[in-house]
Parts: sequence; structure tokens; C-alpha cells
Amino acid sequence: MRSLKARRTDTVPIIDGKLDDSCWDDAEPGNEFIEYKTEQQAVEQTIVRVLYDDENIYVAFECIEPEPERIIAIERKYDQPLQDEDRVEVRFDTFHDKRCAYIFAVNTLGTRYDARIGLFGFDDSWGCEWFAASTVEQNRWLAEIAIPIGNMLFDHKTPQFGA
Repeated sequence: MRSLKARRTDTVPIIDGKLDDSCWDDAEPGNEFIEYKTEQQAVEQTIVRVLYDDENIYVAFECIEPEPERIIAIERKYDQPLQDEDRVEVRFDTFHDKRCAYIFAVNTLGTRYDARIGLFGFDDSWGCEWFAASTVEQNRWLAEIAIPIGNMLFDHKTPQFGA
């Protein structure tokens, strides 16, 4: 999945990694994901929902995992690379230039990682205040994130979010 339409919400979800807030029922689910490295459809699918309000973007992930005992999650320290772990990651190309993006990732332990890709390369020293929580269930793991919109620069002339 390359993009997903966000829905405006008047009800703020509680970021607890449980996805039981009624506002998530109003969000359009996306589940046509591809493997980043192989460009093939992912074997274990993920369902993603995106909401926003005047202050935050909220993203919910439901990652199907029939064998949760095989989940790899070790890192507990904020802003350490999560590349060798089970994680979800969202990138915002706020200028629609396919060169710059804000990256937000969280593993199954709720450990957060953020970075920025810009005209001068990858910058993992960039960071901002945002929130995430994850839980592991019998055949899936869940993650919720809330990112304050003011943390990102974007093109104010182009609509950024769906209706």
C-alpha cells in the first residue's frame, strides 16, 4: 500500500495499543500491503486505519501474526534503529516530492523510532514528541500512534488529508 485516505475525527483515540475506541470503526481500513524489499504482496497482512483532528494524526495497525511467539522485539530504548525487529512504520511525504519524508516506527514493545529523509540524506538525529503503544494478542499484534501535526513541515497549498 502506497497511500491511505485519512478520516477526520471528533473523538480522540486513547493511545493504548488496543484499538477498541469507537472512532477506529469510522476509519477506512487499508490492507493491500507489499513487502518493502521484494515488492510482492505481504504474506501476513496488516490492516491500517488513519484518523486526524486539528492537532494530531492517529494511525492504528492490526498486524496478523498466526505465530506470535515468533515475534522479534528486543529494543526498549527510544530512537534506536528497529530494522531487525517486528515493527510497523509510517512515512509522510509532506511535500509530495518522493524525496523527503518523516518516518515514525514502533515495535511490539511500544518502542518508538523517528527520523527524517531530506534533500541531504537520512537524518536519524531528528526527533519530535509523539506517542505510541502496542499489544500482542493471540494471532495478531496491534499498535497505535499519535503524531502532532505541528511536528512536520508540509505544503500548505496542497490538501494533506482526506475528508
